[in-house]
Amino acid sequence: MLRVIAIILGSFLGLTSIAQASGSAALYQMDLEQLMDLPVTSVNKRPSSLAESAAAVYVITHDDIRRSGSVSLPDVLALAPGVDVIKTNASTWGVGIRGFNGQYSNKLLVLVDGRSIYSVLGGSVFWDIAMPLLDDIERIEVIRGPGASLWGSNAVNGVISIITKSATNTQGQHVVLGMGNEDKSYSRLRTGGTIGGDVHYRLYGQTLDRDSSVDDETAHDADDAYQAMQLGARLDWVVGTRGNMSVQSEWYDLDKHYNPLIDELIASDAPEGDFEEHIYGGHVMAHWTQKKPGGEQYDVQFSIDQMNRDESLFEVTVLNIDVDFQHSLAITKAQQLTWGVSYRYSMDDFKGLYFVSIDDDSKDYDRTTAFVQDEVSLSDDWAVVLGIKLEETEFARFDTQPTLRVIWTPTSDLTTWAAVSKANRTPNRVGKGVMLEFGSNNPVWLNRFVLGNEKFKTETLYAYELGFRSQVSNTVFIDVSGFYFEYKDLRTFDIDYDPDLGTVPGGALAFTYMNDANGYSSGMEAVVEWKVLRNFAINLQYSYINFTASPDSDVPGNGAGVIVFEEQEVNNIAALRGEYTFDGGVEFDVGVNYRDGMDLDNVKSQTDFDIRLAWRYSQQLAFSLIGKNIGGSKRVEFTDTLLAPRHSQIEPSAALQVDMHF
Repeated sequence: MLRVIAIILGSFLGLTSIAQASGSAALYQMDLEQLMDLPVTSVNKRPSSLAESAAAVYVITHDDIRRSGSVSLPDVLALAPGVDVIKTNASTWGVGIRGFNGQYSNKLLVLVDGRSIYSVLGGSVFWDIAMPLLDDIERIEVIRGPGASLWGSNAVNGVISIITKSATNTQGQHVVLGMGNEDKSYSRLRTGGTIGGDVHYRLYGQTLDRDSSVDDETAHDADDAYQAMQLGARLDWVVGTRGNMSVQSEWYDLDKHYNPLIDELIASDAPEGDFEEHIYGGHVMAHWTQKKPGGEQYDVQFSIDQMNRDESLFEVTVLNIDVDFQHSLAITKAQQLTWGVSYRYSMDDFKGLYFVSIDDDSKDYDRTTAFVQDEVSLSDDWAVVLGIKLEETEFARFDTQPTLRVIWTPTSDLTTWAAVSKANRTPNRVGKGVMLEFGSNNPVWLNRFVLGNEKFKTETLYAYELGFRSQVSNTVFIDVSGFYFEYKDLRTFDIDYDPDLGTVPGGALAFTYMNDANGYSSGMEAVVEWKVLRNFAINLQYSYINFTASPDSDVPGNGAGVIVFEEQEVNNIAALRGEYTFDGGVEFDVGVNYRDGMDLDNVKSQTDFDIRLAWRYSQQLAFSLIGKNIGGSKRVEFTDTLLAPRHSQIEPSAALQVDMHF
């Protein structure tokens, strides 16, 4: 800790960094009464406010992002209550909501401007390529709890919707330059203007060079440093009198220096040394909106994205093509109807290396969905939301995902809501057809296989939620939510001995994907915003979850893998952030974050301390200094029950940042 403090003090005396004044109002400038009016679109899939949202939703504003001092998107998401963010190594994160966290967290849907970045291949989000330019994010809407009735399968425990600014609102030049002991160097560049006076554009790019973490077992360099680069463009223009069109595209390229840090279970099968991994790809997306009198609106979105991952244990190329249509209209003054259909076509080419393989190296598959949501105002105080999603995919039969939500707003300062929902986590390519072979290089161990299963089916959640948010006074805002979840058909592994399986004499043990467990979780989240003074605000958060998994009584091998769901849970997460703005443009931000330990791998609890000091020289120029995780906490996690890396220690970091707008 002393070393990090010395770095911070020395850097501050030697160099001043610059941070742009945010285009959004800072919290100390915003009256807390305005929090109930924060825009939210992900809950109802149309523009509404926080006060009208019958869900546990939290909005991370542009100013929250700026004052956090974060460089990567997962670190920004940790600002929201109930979001558990862990870091496996220098380039790998796990992000979970209400449990089931890990590198391959499969019950969380993530959207960027309405485009899903959830991978059907492995059932997860690749956070290393989720790199929207932080300076261009307008807000992030974090929904805790299922959103499947609108967004479809895999929106089980939560939905994260990242909404970027229109090119109209990102005019001029913007430059961010940073350097530090962990993020050795990073840059974010943007220029915006007009074409012919009617079309607004922005061009942007960013780079990142991150240092290696530390192998917590050997205390040596973990050889997991990486470099990332991204280029992007966006166009926005008005179509007719009430229409808008946007076209955007991004391209990314990452190089990782990576040591698998393979667990002793498969150490004998893993190649020695480290790897140079190359990941690249991009997307193109177009969105058209047409508004009509009376609140009627049409939306059409089309996107193509491709990802190429040349990793240590596999090579894969994935192509997705999405088409979405949505129509929102007011049936009467008291009834709002929103409906839509979508289609996704996917194609992948997978090549396993060493002990990894999969059925059908090349495969194409599709998904068709439709939804309808009806919002009815029963009176001035009461409203009911009924919604259902119809979906059929390559990996799961036709199914429905309904929701019923009730909202009571007796005053403009109080909202109480309740919800009952069903959500599905559909199987993926890995669960259906993966094959991992362990022990073929060790004559002492019995050869083992992890096998996908064509019978592996959908995991289902039945969710019961209750919450309220209140503007207690002009200085205090409270948001509390509670939940009870019932999971059916959770993933397990059946264990069988097969004397003819594998290449090692004596046969092998087969761990086969099955759905032989149920789960039960309950918990709550609470947020308190307190504007102590005109220029001093405090944000206090707490979340609690308790999870119990229960295999069926007749499961072979006692439902192997079930216990991991319990051992990886984090019961308590708490955070305290304070923002103080001195006269003269000096900003001081401090945050303390606590996360319980886990029984799995004896991961201990951690407490992180973040600090930021900035001086706004003008609206175009400011100077800031950032220190994160000063307490020296270990950020450790696992990938999967049978593929667990050793612990990695993410060292405390300090950074200087130069941010200019002109």
